[in-house]
Amino acid sequence: MPRKHVKTVEAGGEAHAVKLGVALANARQRRATWPAERVEALTGLGMRWA
Repeated sequence: MPRKHVKTVEAGGEAHAVKLGVALANARQRRATWPAERVEALTGLGMRWA
């Protein structure tokens, strides 16, 4: 997914823009500092780290 990708999500009857590309890029960069349980949970959900 490109870093500039934005997803619109509805919550509580309102639309919100979520910068999903940035969130994924940040997650990949911070992987080394996260607890192993979080990394394993995201990997189990299909997170690709590269």
